[in-house]
Amino acid sequence: RPRRGYSKPPAELVVLTLSEIPRFGIRKHGTGPEIGIKYYKFTDVQQGYMGLIAHYPEFEESELSGSGYLVFTRVLAEGGRTETVGSNGYKIIDAEEVVLLTKTCCLPQLGKMEAFSKARIPEYSKEAAAFLEEIVKKYSDEKGKFCYQKALAPHKSRHKKCLTQ
Repeated sequence: RPRRGYSKPPAELVVLTLSEIPRFGIRKHGTGPEIGIKYYKFTDVQQGYMGLIAHYPEFEESELSGSGYLVFTRVLAEGGRTETVGSNGYKIIDAEEVVLLTKTCCLPQLGKMEAFSKARIPEYSKEAAAFLEEIVKKYSDEKGKFCYQKALAPHKSRHKKCLTQ
């Protein structure tokens, strides 16, 4: 467990902070209409996922008007417990291991920003959730526990050069 005051945490300790998006339409760098992107965040601690849909801003010259993207993360926490924090927060306490599997995809037909409904989030998330569930099944051991090393193995040789430079 991390403690306040440590100048250097133990090597096996990883502290991951997922920042909340405090409001829709966070102002980005720049001054043009492209800064008006909107985010719709969602979480289901019981089902073990969280994510967001980003809706690109609509303006005259935009080739992305009416579209956006999805970031869907399956949270696998071994041991410990999970809690909902606020309306969209996810807290993992005393877990022995946490793996975050993330799928991103383009959503070319979100429609008009003002007409987008959060109620459609499950519709857009369904395919990503099914994809990640297959990954969990494929790389789980006979007891059903996800094995990170097994999932990593096929990528080691393919990406070794990139990771060791």
